Amino acid sequence: MYNKKRLILAFFIMSLLSACSGLDSSSSHPKKVTGCRDTASVISAEGYEAKGVASIYKSSRQSASCEKVDLDAYTAAHATLPLNTHIKVTNQDNGKSVIIKINDRVTASSAPLLTVTPVVARLLEARGSFPAQIKAITSRRLSTAPSSGGTRLTAKKSVTRSTNNRYYIIVGTYPSQDKAFDRFIRLSSIGLSNTAMETRQIKGRLFHMVRIGPFYDQDKIDKTKDRLRHDGLVKFKVVKN
Repeated sequence: MYNKKRLILAFFIMSLLSACSGLDSSSSHPKKVTGCRDTASVISAEGYEAKGVASIYKSSRQSASCEKVDLDAYTAAHATLPLNTHIKVTNQDNGKSVIIKINDRVTASSAPLLTVTPVVARLLEARGSFPAQIKAITSRRLSTAPSSGGTRLTAKKSVTRSTNNRYYIIVGTYPSQDKAFDRFIRLSSIGLSNTAMETRQIKGRLFHMVRIGPFYDQDKIDKTKDRLRHDGLVKFKVVKN
């Protein structure tokens, strides 16, 4: 009789455990989501212009392009523009503008037009949300879209002067044209209007050089070097041409 009661009790406990195991425990242990995918209804960037409210990131997170949002990078989130599109954003309160890259999404229906990083907000002298105008920088606009520094987004030839003391600051040489263009955009955006991007063939391979210059005196070289360091760019070299 005692053994029979033990068997009934064991059967009851097993049935209870089996029922509990079938409960949905996702609220306490959510499934781990791996990978990332852009699910926005993407529109064409060609000819895109818009006005609206821009906000500022408060913390870093993974972006829609699978990059981590770098709060010191020249990037922003937008609802529908293609990822990696470059845009010119203007603070309509003061007319300040900068060229940045879209690498994230704003998703809520009540979300702002744009969310920018704190470093972009500082360049635009915005301490909080601000009225913004944005224009997409596409292949048709590369030769006509000025940055906040007044430079035009085209590689340009050096101005020849009657001196042998001509110097350049080489910021980087990249096998990827996209990386070189991103650096070119960044330098142009902080007002270095004598920035140029040049493609060279080295040992049968194409490389894309980003350089600043020409310079003809040490004082201007030193001021530009200080500007680069202030912006977090510490790897560069000065060459004589």
